[in-house]
Formats: sequence, structure tokens, C-alpha cells
Amino acid sequence: MRDFKKVIYFSLITVTSFLALIISTMAFTTTAWFTTILHFNTHTNASSISNYYAGGTGTETDPYLIATPRHVYNFSWLQNSGIYPTKTYFKL
Repeated sequence: MRDFKKVIYFSLITVTSFLALIISTMAFTTTAWFTTILHFNTHTNASSISNYYAGGTGTETDPYLIATPRHVYNFSWLQNSGIYPTKTYFKL
């Protein structure tokens, strides 16, 4: 009878430990997934901004050229991201 109690006790500890491991793994995975989704990098520099338009550098003499609906979308996305800290010029 004593061996039977040891087996039950050992089984209970094993199952409890396994469930705790599974729950903690799921918690860390879920947290990591949300942090990855919520914190993404939107960093751009001046040379890469011109890739979002049909051409130009954004200066008064050479404005960014907006030629397609995608360029309008890029303009709104970059504007909302705060990419244009100084006066920037565009031409439709």
C-alpha cells in the first residue's frame, strides 16, 4: 500500500509540474507575440524616403513626386509616423 501511495504522489507531482511548464510556456509565447506586434520599427532615413515616391528629394527645387494611389498612401503613412520633421515639398 505504501508503494501505491508513492506512485500516486510521484504521478501527481509529475503531472502538476508538466501543466505548470505548459502554462508558463504559453504565457511567455503569447506575451512575446503581442510585444512583437505592438513594437515594430518604422525608422527611415532621408535616402530611403525617396523610395516611397516616383522621385524627388523633398526640397523646394526637387519635390517628391506623387504619381499613383500607392504614393498617396505612402505619404499618409509616413506623415502619421512623424517622418517629416522639417518643411517637405511634394508635387502631384
